[in-house]
Amino acid sequence: MKVLLTGGLGFIGSCLAEHIIDRGYKLHILDLSKDEAKLHNIQGKYALNNIDFVNDDLDSFFKEMQFDVVLHLASFYSTRNVIEDLVKLNNVNILGSARLYEAACKSGVKLFVNTGTGFEYGGYNRPIKEDDIPNPGTYYAASKLASQNCLTALSREYKTTSLITIKIFSPYGPNDSPNKLIPYLVKSIRNKDIIETTKGEQIRDYLYVDDIAEAYIKCVDYINTKSSSIEPESFHIGLGETHTLKEFISTMVRVAGGDEHLIKFGARDYREQDKYYMHYVADINKAINILDWKPVYNINKGIEKLIDFS
Repeated sequence: MKVLLTGGLGFIGSCLAEHIIDRGYKLHILDLSKDEAKLHNIQGKYALNNIDFVNDDLDSFFKEMQFDVVLHLASFYSTRNVIEDLVKLNNVNILGSARLYEAACKSGVKLFVNTGTGFEYGGYNRPIKEDDIPNPGTYYAASKLASQNCLTALSREYKTTSLITIKIFSPYGPNDSPNKLIPYLVKSIRNKDIIETTKGEQIRDYLYVDDIAEAYIKCVDYINTKSSSIEPESFHIGLGETHTLKEFISTMVRVAGGDEHLIKFGARDYREQDKYYMHYVADINKAINILDWKPVYNINKGIEKLIDFS
């Protein structure tokens, strides 16, 4: 099987790349970055294509390569609701994704897995199901929701390439961006720095990155049982159990051998986005029942692996 992985040099993509190689699939990575450091374990086992999927000719590329599956993780990420970022979000997350999917449909790709985000759902106080009404609280989340809607419209026009959207809740693991919360916490705990944070009452279902990678693989397994294309599907991917941010941080301190007295809970006020996503948890029953996917890393096991890697 020939797989195109977009964003394969990033946090989740680099982990997924290893899982793809472990399955024995032929892997092509589409990424504008040339930094392959995260893929040192599989050097020489994949092909890197520095193609701009927003502007470059995709039809010729797809026709030449004849991919069986596209796993689309590349995106522009921003937490800011500012117009200059909205332009990039539109160009990359909506237009770029539509161009990729259309090229996949024209070339006869069997499966296209799109990547959404749990942040499309804000304001809920219970686990969120796939048929719940989206309430995006950021331009980023709104762009991911719009992207899914556009791809769904295209899928019904072409009716050739099955479309599955994976919506990820609270990912963590090695190789994440250092300016995100969990890498910052790991570094600060190791350095014995004082960390000022909120009360930590936010409820999350933190999911280790290897479990996320396996969800994509399960999508490929699922589509291989089908003789023809399927109607567009969406799956929520989370841990299936909940913890407060305070519980998660306390576990990190214990596993890393840090000093919990250096964590100053309540020293910072909640931001508006924190308040909007206070209960941010996925109902994962659909993924369990249809994809036969279930996470294997609880927070203790996941944090231990993260700390060992760091």
